[in-house]
Amino acid sequence: MDRGNLAAFLAVYDSGSITKAAQRLYMSPQGLSKAIARLEKELRVQLFVRSPQGVEPTRHARAIYPKAKDLMETLDAVREEAANAEPRQRLSVVLSDGMFAYLGLAFVSAFEAAHPDVELDVQECSNRAVEDFLREGQAEVGFLVGPVNERDFSCTFFQSVPHVLVVSDESALSQKEAVAFSDLRDQTVFHLGCDYPVGKSLAERLDAAGVAVRAQVGVVGADTVLPYVMRNEGVLVSAEVWAVLSQRPGLRVVPFEDRSFAWNVFLAQRRGMALSRPAQEFASFVFDWKAALSGQVEAGVTAG
Repeated sequence: MDRGNLAAFLAVYDSGSITKAAQRLYMSPQGLSKAIARLEKELRVQLFVRSPQGVEPTRHARAIYPKAKDLMETLDAVREEAANAEPRQRLSVVLSDGMFAYLGLAFVSAFEAAHPDVELDVQECSNRAVEDFLREGQAEVGFLVGPVNERDFSCTFFQSVPHVLVVSDESALSQKEAVAFSDLRDQTVFHLGCDYPVGKSLAERLDAAGVAVRAQVGVVGADTVLPYVMRNEGVLVSAEVWAVLSQRPGLRVVPFEDRSFAWNVFLAQRRGMALSRPAQEFASFVFDWKAALSGQVEAGVTAG
């Protein structure tokens, strides 16, 4: 009996909901339903029926639940003993600034729960520092903002986060549904500095649009310039995730019309360096986790 199918059964039974169980297991609702279907096929019985409140266990599910729970506890105990028999392996992962806000502690906890023999050492730093960590072998994998130097690093696309404009409520731009690069004419524009490619990307788009700004200022941390933005002395180009998380009174987040103007994130490793087993497991887990998170969002939109 597959442990994953068994975990799916117990989660649905305990929560009475496919959606809640999927969130608990960091799976998509579709993936969880397939796991239940596989278990039902193996046992040759129906385990759940849909109800207005969610799902209800059948008499077969109620009969096997205590034994399934005991079996899961036994399997977990065996896994823990096996993990304790060997020292935990340490895996160093570096994140470009802002990625931890996206992943969060829940991700770290979920990975370590699924891989009890691996201890994550996570550090968030500038894009250039991530490159240095990987290049010098101080970390096996890391998240880099592209474009990535492909001579030094092998990378796999992870996600694209659109850039947005953070403006004062007093700015005329705060009334727009979306801004064009022409709207930045004669503005003081702040963005993350030389450690990130956003400044170069922004300059290329401004040049293509024939737009001259008052000043284009690269900064170490976006927090340091928010007081200027609040006083309507400039605008800030930011990744959407960070802008939303740091939203505060007096500011408004406005999207760009050009959604291709984005913060493209890649999972990277030093070129030619073979990944350890924990690093391979991390890479597989983080993409599965992202897919499950996307599935939960889509399910929420559908339900709404």
